[in-house]
Amino acid sequence: LLHRKQNISHKQCSVFVIFIRLADYLIMNTLHILAVNSVTALLKYLTEQLKQTPLADEINSWNTEQKEKADTSDRKGTKVCGAQEEEEPLLPMFLTELILESPALFFQPSLDDFLEGTAEAVKRFQDTVFSVANLVPDSYFNAFTQPIINNKLEEKTCGEGPSLATMFDNDKHLQSIVQKIKETIQLAFDTANIYADTFETFCQYFKENESLNLDVLKEQDHGVPFFAEQLEKYHREHKDALAIKEKRNLGMLLVDASKLKAKLIPSPLRCLEAINDLLPTLAKKKMDAIISEAQDAQFKLEMVPTTTTEYVNSLIFLDDIQERV
Repeated sequence: LLHRKQNISHKQCSVFVIFIRLADYLIMNTLHILAVNSVTALLKYLTEQLKQTPLADEINSWNTEQKEKADTSDRKGTKVCGAQEEEEPLLPMFLTELILESPALFFQPSLDDFLEGTAEAVKRFQDTVFSVANLVPDSYFNAFTQPIINNKLEEKTCGEGPSLATMFDNDKHLQSIVQKIKETIQLAFDTANIYADTFETFCQYFKENESLNLDVLKEQDHGVPFFAEQLEKYHREHKDALAIKEKRNLGMLLVDASKLKAKLIPSPLRCLEAINDLLPTLAKKKMDAIISEAQDAQFKLEMVPTTTTEYVNSLIFLDDIQERV
């Protein structure tokens, strides 16, 4: 009779252990689905934002005079009715700054930073479900997983239950979703690089201005055409820098160019200041030369020729001075 009771107890414990293991598998499967669905939702949202990405031709026209003129014309000649207003695009999910460190532009945070960040987000999804422990190893159920029968502790044979980490490692579908997230972010930065390329002219003039030796410029003798050209150039550069839009919506990315703009604006101003300081000095130098030449001419013209040679020389000098004037 005692042996029969022991067998019944052992069978009852085995049945309950099977139930616990089944519950573990159901729980782990549910947690696995939750994690995969979270990663899928992230991919879906990023994909929707990627659809808001402007075309390359539109991006290339942002920093050109033609685009500015077209925008002005559109604002003057087109009226938008409230009923026909387009839906506002989704707000970008990520913010990155466009930084100029001579001689190159780069994004901060960079592509690698965002890839690491999304990988960390996926890892935290997994860590969240990892925090739910299996029921089988729980000491609360030791009375069933390691029962004491006939004053003897039975050996635990049910194992530790399902491994959620192994499920993630073997889930090819989840791995493909993570790869698609990386590719989506890569595409967003490809567009951002197209936008960065539109600042190539700005980078070029910034490099030229920074390498300009103002002391050497002050020592050189330049004519009026040179200064006219330089003044026009630096005023144009300053105007273009002021026209830079500080923030651009590229769909998934919001590119902040405020630091770039703040760095570009002083560059032509510094050159303009040097030109403006140099012009009065040059003007005085030229004026002194003109006054000196005028005084010499006045002295020669006041002389009364006494010989034919002096008279001829006086006429020749008079023709020359008239041409110079």
